[in-house]
Amino acid sequence: MKKFDFIKILFFLVLTPGLGCTFLYSQTTEFEDNMEFINFYSYLFFNERSENVYQGTLQLPGNFPKPNYDLKTNLISFTKNFTLKYPNANASLIIENGFSDQGMILINGKFIDSQVINSSEGYTQTLPADILNEGSNTISLLAIFHSPLWSFNGDIYIENGLEQIYLNGDWDYTEHKNLENNFQRRPTQGLDVLSFIDFDLKQYTAKSSIDRDWSKTDFPVTIESLYNNKNLNGTFCFRKTITFNEQPTEDYFLSISKGIDDYDRFYVNGMLVGSTDCFSCRRHYRIPKEYLQKENLFTFFVVDKDGPGGISGPIFLNNKERSIDISNQWSFTKLQEMQMLVTLKNTNDENSFFTKSDFKFYDLTGNELSFDNLLVKDTEGVAFGGILLLTVVAIAGIFIFLYYKPLRKEKPQQEQKSKDADNHKFIFIRADRADHKVYFSDILSVEGKKDYVKLKLESKSYLIRKNLKTFLKDLPEAQFERISKSVAINLEKISKIEKNIIYLNSDTYHIISKSYVKDINELLINK
Repeated sequence: MKKFDFIKILFFLVLTPGLGCTFLYSQTTEFEDNMEFINFYSYLFFNERSENVYQGTLQLPGNFPKPNYDLKTNLISFTKNFTLKYPNANASLIIENGFSDQGMILINGKFIDSQVINSSEGYTQTLPADILNEGSNTISLLAIFHSPLWSFNGDIYIENGLEQIYLNGDWDYTEHKNLENNFQRRPTQGLDVLSFIDFDLKQYTAKSSIDRDWSKTDFPVTIESLYNNKNLNGTFCFRKTITFNEQPTEDYFLSISKGIDDYDRFYVNGMLVGSTDCFSCRRHYRIPKEYLQKENLFTFFVVDKDGPGGISGPIFLNNKERSIDISNQWSFTKLQEMQMLVTLKNTNDENSFFTKSDFKFYDLTGNELSFDNLLVKDTEGVAFGGILLLTVVAIAGIFIFLYYKPLRKEKPQQEQKSKDADNHKFIFIRADRADHKVYFSDILSVEGKKDYVKLKLESKSYLIRKNLKTFLKDLPEAQFERISKSVAINLEKISKIEKNIIYLNSDTYHIISKSYVKDINELLINK
């Protein structure tokens, strides 16, 4: 063990899924398909119960001036006005390097994406055509941060092929109070595990008979005792119907003074109300009266990541006049099990986790493991078990124990590019529940959209579940080149370049980011 210089913890979700699936944080082509986080952020920031305190202006990019060493959850909105001369359907918002923790963005009061931005690697989003005005516009960033220091790095701007509007500078910022307890992050294990789980939560939060054959339990209870397995870790669902004598006319609070171990999301009638990642924190979720009916379905998703886990105390439902103990007879089921391991790497070896390197793997009791044996076959016959594991390995490996190198520095040494991509004229991609044969010569551009790429062809587009960096390894290196952190284009499709605008045909164009202009010019000169 002395030959290894550091230890990092990874969490691998494995085995026993057995569920029909949609990815929880997946990008969707139908904006209305996933309103969960829009509703949640609207409740946290715009409800009538909030105490909103204007704090003045703050320079972005920049750092938040108040240290947050106690890891308290902060709800902060940043707002700025900007002017557009030529609003059109090709406009995109670019945040070059992202910001701490997570948030959502509105323009002129409308959310531009139904997904939460939680990446520090940058963000690009095509703007809905109907939200931009000619002349004055307003952009708002709703940020939830709990890190010791909040930072916003890199330029933020809007581009549409005709103009590029930089949004750097003074932003008004406001603190939103009273509902911080509905979202808490003080993680001890390092990963928001539910972000990686591959199944449809909606079927468990809807009023249905899905729990008809589930077992029942009273709280408090440990996960281990429910399944008579002291080493059990995973994701579990608890459901209970709560009935009032009449329609509630005021908010209620759900309170668990001794908390939940480790992580939970709480839903009322399908609406996300609160989420906490802290095994020792009290749960105190405010339930708006608008979410409540005479008969209500309360749903908890609980993730136990290590050691004893479960609901650590009784659950009470309170309002100004009464307190109701709702701890008895909750239906429950196991959704997915989780395996944990420790990785040890020799720091003299500069290879990544994904190439041959001197790594060893141990479980948390110290037993050495074979990496090949970690790819456990799904005993239920569901094919995505191994894929899910590899997804978590990739994400965890990149963000937890590999230091990030900008792609510009990697360009000269891309030996890991697929050799097959250079030797063939086409690629098969998975989209719309089918495999499609796509010729490289038909591709115009590849745009990164969080965990997806948009592959644009002459006649159609595909949305593919891969990040841009990974997808580009499947394309011929000599034919495709990045022109920004989120866009790569087919060099053979360039029709003209005007200053920093690159045209691929008469109506398709992209802005070359300023950090890429020199590289593109040199590349074209050499060709």
